Amino acid sequence: MGDSETQAFERRRWSGDTEAAEPLRHIHAQTISGGPAFSLLPLLGSGGGGEDRAGGQGKARFLAGLHNRTAVALETDPDGTALRLLPGALPGHTGWVRTLACDDSDGRGGDVYSAACNFLRVWRWPAKEEEASVLPEHLHDVRMFTGDLLQVRAYEGAVYTSGADGALR
Repeated sequence: MGDSETQAFERRRWSGDTEAAEPLRHIHAQTISGGPAFSLLPLLGSGGGGEDRAGGQGKARFLAGLHNRTAVALETDPDGTALRLLPGALPGHTGWVRTLACDDSDGRGGDVYSAACNFLRVWRWPAKEEEASVLPEHLHDVRMFTGDLLQVRAYEGAVYTSGADGALR
């Protein structure tokens, strides 16, 4: 689904118009080494690799934050019924990767944010001119505060977090 199709589907689904909404499809269970997965981030096909980032040819790609302190990329087959692990990982987290976020407001593919314990890791997709990559490159880490980060959201260049201390930042 393209961005406009996805938005239209979301409007139908959340409006309660169940007749107009597409049924959810079952994807066969996939056990992931390093699991369980605590977070999932769908990768939209914008910037730095275009459709290759999203999988192309009807495929969908996700990043999954795992118990083993990494995040990995997963891809569905074109009909959405099977899931496979792609090579590589986002390593170096201080604990379970509880949350993932991406901000594509700059139109180049966006920065990816992953959080474990009280560290936020910042990643960036390679530039559009460079070869498309399944995984972004690590930029830097930010120590947020003492206590665990529970959620991260990115929107139009700003990053928002919620923590175990009850604060929203």
